[in-house]
Amino acid sequence: MAGRIDVHHHVLPEFYIEAQRGAGITGSAYRGFPEWSAEHSLSVMETEEIATSVLSFTSPGIWFGDIDQTKALARQCNEFLAGLAEDHPGRFGGFAFLPLPDLDAALSEMAHALDDLKLDGITLLTSISAIRISSRYTRSSTGERPSCSSTRVIRRAPRPMAGISRAC
Repeated sequence: MAGRIDVHHHVLPEFYIEAQRGAGITGSAYRGFPEWSAEHSLSVMETEEIATSVLSFTSPGIWFGDIDQTKALARQCNEFLAGLAEDHPGRFGGFAFLPLPDLDAALSEMAHALDDLKLDGITLLTSISAIRISSRYTRSSTGERPSCSSTRVIRRAPRPMAGISRAC
């Protein structure tokens, strides 16, 4: 199918809603949690002539104060996205969630998401628990902040896209 590529397409599976409810969050920024399904997304894509959607999770993110929960939720989110991409080849791609603010865990999860799960890139929210992503606290245990040359933000497209260049 020829058509558009949507790179801002959110998913909202029940496990992500439950994680938010567990943190005391009762709805999205505008209302309660909307219903979401892959089938509904595919229907909207057909109506709007969208060939491929690169899926991501939206705010508030996955950091609710417990790093072990954050690591587990990042892995669950990323495996969910990979499953959708596998179940709907060429229709869905995915941007991985990273278990920040633990940068070492984030780098490990990024490698898993990109290399093993074959996701298309990563999602970085502007802040995690009021710490901006550019903060001195977002450094690895070696004290270094990853540079553009060592961090792959958008690594591959779900399928070749004419006219799209990928660079840091």
